[in-house]
Amino acid sequence: MKLLKLSFLNLFRYHKRTLITASALAYGILMFVFIDSFMSGANEESFRNYRIHDTGDGQILAAGWWENKDEVSLDYLIEDRTSLEAKLTGLQAYTPHLDFPADFLFYKADGFVEDGDLPVVVRAIDPATAPLVFDQYKHIEDGTMVRDNQYGILLGSWFAGKLGASVGAPVLLQVKTRYGSTDVIELEVTGIIHTGDSSLNRKAVYIPLTIADEYLETDGAVTGYTLLGSDKDLAALKDSLEQGLRYLSFFDLTYDFQSMAAMSDSFIIIIIFLIFVIASVGVSNTMMMGIYERRYEVGMMRSLGMTNREIMNSFILEAMGIGLIGIGIGFALAIPLNVFLVNHGIDYGFMLKDFDVGYRTTGVLHGKWKAGSFLYSAVTGLVVSGIMAVIPARRILTRPIADNLRMK
Repeated sequence: MKLLKLSFLNLFRYHKRTLITASALAYGILMFVFIDSFMSGANEESFRNYRIHDTGDGQILAAGWWENKDEVSLDYLIEDRTSLEAKLTGLQAYTPHLDFPADFLFYKADGFVEDGDLPVVVRAIDPATAPLVFDQYKHIEDGTMVRDNQYGILLGSWFAGKLGASVGAPVLLQVKTRYGSTDVIELEVTGIIHTGDSSLNRKAVYIPLTIADEYLETDGAVTGYTLLGSDKDLAALKDSLEQGLRYLSFFDLTYDFQSMAAMSDSFIIIIIFLIFVIASVGVSNTMMMGIYERRYEVGMMRSLGMTNREIMNSFILEAMGIGLIGIGIGFALAIPLNVFLVNHGIDYGFMLKDFDVGYRTTGVLHGKWKAGSFLYSAVTGLVVSGIMAVIPARRILTRPIADNLRMK
């Protein structure tokens, strides 16, 4: 108790120095909570958008397609749809899709900003079943959903805005058929989709599956099926698949993003470590100055019978007191900041329209409450502060008592 009282009195002996040092630690805690909340929110929203806009709970693909997915090739297709769909009837929902590359041709005379062409990846969908699996078709901000056998096309909002496309505008898709010949599909923009998924807004192009089948000469074959269902049903389906088909879980389909997110987390840990190192240097310097200025007092306490361990503990408690003040200030700043992040978010949509930052989020990114962030930063702040008092304290305590008393 006496050590606590002594440490508390010394803590406010040089209150300005204590406050400045605690502020450095508070900044480290504030940045840790902010970055962890920000990145956790980005990860959570990205995984949600993957599930409701792209992967579902899992997919069945033709063997070889996933290994060569960057080619978006028509060489790997599911031919026998009837027997496969018979196995899918017990699932919550499923929908087929056909992915293929195309050149998107547009002309200024049709209302676009200029004449030109862009390479795109088109997804042909079944208008009847796609809305049962994917959420984006509920967010057509202008126009209507494409219909079966309709020469219509849906575009992502940012993609359409960049080109100046509007509902009713004619577009051309130059494609290569399954057998290598070139053909052109004449289409009309029927709808503009705007979702909470930056990747979809930036590059989504959808047409009816029946139209794609006619021009690509795929004879009803598709790239794959996206599925919604329980883990039990999906596991049973995976075991029943015939040769030539491959089931990919949500984890498999998002593996690349998970790897990127893990790398980002490692990078953030390094940044936070450096911030705490800077803060710990501040605590160390403060304690070193305080101990050096009190070297005569240390000699007096030792001569009066106070043990080195007791003196060491008093300095550690004093440093941890600085840490507590820093934690208090950090939490006082971090809590309202996190409230703002969770409820309002940060708008960085201007960065996402032209660049893929890897996260499938909206232009407004929301944070996430994580009790672990506050607990981890508090424990780290206390431990780091206490450790930083040990080195200067040991240096002064290794001197003979007489040397301490001569330093007045």
